[in-house]
Amino acid sequence: DTGGGMADRLERRHTVAELREKLRRRGLKVSGTKRVLARRLFNSKRALSSSSSSSSSSSSSSSDEAASSLSSDGEPGRRKGNAECKRATGLTDDPGSVARKDKAACKRAASERDSSEAEPPPAKKSNKVKAVAAVSFTKRFRLPTDEERVAAVGLPPEQRFLPLFLDPFLRYTDDDTGLQIPFFKVLPTPTHRDDWLAQYNEDQQSYSDYAGSQHRALTLVRHRTACYLVEVGSLRRPGCTPVALDNIVEFATAFFPGLQFKVLPDLALEREGENMLLSVPAVYGSKQGKYVLKHRRAHPYDEHKVKQSHVQVAVGQVLRVLHLVAPADALCVVGLTLEDLYDGDTDSFTAGMAAGGSGQAIFSFARYDPVFERRALRKQAWGADPDTTAIVGSAAETLLSRACKILSHEVGHLLGIGHCIYGACLMNGSGRLAEDYAQPEHLCPCDLHKLQLLLRFSVAARYRSLRRFYADHAPRACATELHWLDHMLLCLGSQSESHEIQDP
Repeated sequence: DTGGGMADRLERRHTVAELREKLRRRGLKVSGTKRVLARRLFNSKRALSSSSSSSSSSSSSSSDEAASSLSSDGEPGRRKGNAECKRATGLTDDPGSVARKDKAACKRAASERDSSEAEPPPAKKSNKVKAVAAVSFTKRFRLPTDEERVAAVGLPPEQRFLPLFLDPFLRYTDDDTGLQIPFFKVLPTPTHRDDWLAQYNEDQQSYSDYAGSQHRALTLVRHRTACYLVEVGSLRRPGCTPVALDNIVEFATAFFPGLQFKVLPDLALEREGENMLLSVPAVYGSKQGKYVLKHRRAHPYDEHKVKQSHVQVAVGQVLRVLHLVAPADALCVVGLTLEDLYDGDTDSFTAGMAAGGSGQAIFSFARYDPVFERRALRKQAWGADPDTTAIVGSAAETLLSRACKILSHEVGHLLGIGHCIYGACLMNGSGRLAEDYAQPEHLCPCDLHKLQLLLRFSVAARYRSLRRFYADHAPRACATELHWLDHMLLCLGSQSESHEIQDP
């Protein structure tokens, strides 16, 4: 979900009717092919984002007009010209205008002007801190109110009050400070122009919206519970942190109780001259063969971070091959790879992408590997501040925790759950790695209720399974989530299993 290329994503994720409805709300034309509609919607969003950025820049420059100003990119602005200075002091080239000013003030201004022309004073260093253009939500985005956050969760049938685990304002007492800490934090304000909500006006998806969406997962899950994982290229490569696929399967089973996660035979990546080929083995029957993938060298934005031989693979073509090899009983198929991915030509990279309408997803470990991170940070920070990307525990623990987070995010999309705007949540969109790393590893009450509607699990039992996994495989990298789960399970301890919600 990181990077640009929104037009192609809009085309994949929405039907023609949905695109026309979005355009109609914006007062735009609704005629044309699906691709034309998606491009028109993307252009309107980009125009709104550019308008918001330019208005923020102009207000910042006007407030600092008397001193050296900053442009929207942080470059120092020019000082006032001589004509502006003359107008500010009441001096112009017209002698008649001088006579209309106070004579004493005009004499002082003229004296200062003459002395400055004769011998310019040395430049003084200013101790004033330069203003930086503020970053905020994109234009037209509005934070949900507290009432809207509660309403979005959805009240279970025949219940007058929300259960504890669906209360968006549930708190616990911190052991060290004694302060009341909220379990579910509010949606953070963007801090960088590349943050997701600083670029895109995300649509709301409440529990009732999801329940009435008729997404394919809501009907297929009744007779299809198999989710397949497949390696696209080897997950073990010299110089890279190894990934244990068994651990990922164990995590996915705990996070999505009721779904069966299975592993398909590997799809090999091969190079033949200038071509990148995805090889489907004979075990896939009639789908056997070699499929040419679109690829490129590193994006110019990344040239200082990677080797000259670095290659990126187009994500769209990999998704099409995954669609071909999907078994008949598959609810979804997820590809895992160490190859760096990209979507549109403007993307520097794409961490992952899900085609929710057809049930395929692909995500890459390339940018999440601490080895890649160390190599890039030796040259220059590359999209994540060093303090927010500290490698906790071993490299294998860190990569596993990051891989589990993006896997659950992409599978959530395959199950019809959209990006969340009701609070800090695993399903928040992310536009850069620092934003991704700062997001929690758990779902907000609204998205937890959606998942519970789909899979009908015991919430307390699910939390216990996740705690066991984190404690066994990533206790240091997931220490914050373990702390959160301990307090949540303690809070739910007085709630019997019979009180778990069971939606019809």
